[in-house]
Order: sequence, then C-alpha cells, then structure tokens
Amino acid sequence: MFKKRIWKIIRETKVIEEFVGLFILVFVFSYIFFRIEPTIETYGDGIWYSFALVTTTGFGDYVVVTPLGRILSIILGFYGIFIIAIVTSVIVNFYQQKIKDESK
Repeated sequence: MFKKRIWKIIRETKVIEEFVGLFILVFVFSYIFFRIEPTIETYGDGIWYSFALVTTTGFGDYVVVTPLGRILSIILGFYGIFIIAIVTSVIVNFYQQKIKDESK
C-alpha cells in the first residue's frame, strides 16, 4: 500500500525527472572520479564514493585529493542535498493539497 502511494505521488508530481538527473550525474561523476583520482581505483569505487557523497553518509573509505575532484564533490554533494529537499517538499505539498481538496 505504501509503495503504491509513493509511486503515485512520484508519477503525479513528475519528480522522477530529478531522480533520473541524479542517477545520470552520479554515474558520470563516478567515471570522472575513477579517471582522475588516485585513491579511487575502480569505477565501482567511484560509484561507491558518489553514493556516499549524495546520501551524505560519508563513510570516509575514499577521499578525493585533486582540485577537480574536490570541486565535483562539492557540486554532487549540493545536488544530492537539493534533490532530497525537493522530493521531501513535493511529497509534503502533495499531501497538503490532497487534504485541502478533501476538506472542500
């Protein structure tokens, strides 16, 4: 029931576009990190680093050391924070609108 409700919200609000953009950015940046960072030895390590960065988990097992890697990490980190904020606000607004419509 919960999954169906969330999927309906995602479809109706078209927030899926933000998720797709996030996934594309994660995979592209992961490849860049793999190519330019000496501490990230495989593409999988780049994906892991990007995932930890976007989710703000920050495990610390991989660290970027190049200036470009640090700049890209800042961009990806901000983008992840913004996506979480956008998705949360879209879901809250959806429910508020639904409650408002039902009370009329």
